[in-house]
Amino acid sequence: RARRALPFSHDQELARAHTYRVDFDNGIRAEIAPSERAAVFRFRFPRDADANLLFDNVDQRGGLTLDAATQTLRGYTDTRSGLSNGAARMFVFARFDQRWRDSGMIETGRPTGFIKFAADNGEVRMRIATSLISVEQAQRNLDHEIGGAGFDTVRERAQAAWDAELSRVKVQGASDDQLTTIYSNLYRLFLYPNVAH
Repeated sequence: RARRALPFSHDQELARAHTYRVDFDNGIRAEIAPSERAAVFRFRFPRDADANLLFDNVDQRGGLTLDAATQTLRGYTDTRSGLSNGAARMFVFARFDQRWRDSGMIETGRPTGFIKFAADNGEVRMRIATSLISVEQAQRNLDHEIGGAGFDTVRERAQAAWDAELSRVKVQGASDDQLTTIYSNLYRLFLYPNVAH
């Protein structure tokens, strides 16, 4: 993991409630736009670089299947934080907008796999969803919440949802630092809705 880590500067990050973006020093850009149980990732690769994604569970408690025929990813993880007492297995399902050139598993002692893309324009979008019920439910969540919507559309929906939550409070007379504290805490308050269906 240390050998494949990509360096970046925090000056090259954009972190908002409704989106995240980072430009790595090697020219790769990674972005995410979420819904409740799903997200669209957009990866932009330099023209002369290979378009590859690697999937690696934190530890051995998980499973991963890369299906080249349907160009989908299915898996699960039983890894959770110390704050997740009682949490069930989390299932994932993902599909991609670029055809695969190659894919396979890597022997690491953990569920680890790679996909190489034939991304002619240097861009790959991954639509992914989770479920605490099943992989099939994760796929339904993806179809229901994102479907074929583009990255910008999903990001705009997420911003509208967060704006609705964060606009519940109007603050007058606060300094910029105080506003940052208030809205950061509101963001954290609504960050993990307990949606298990």
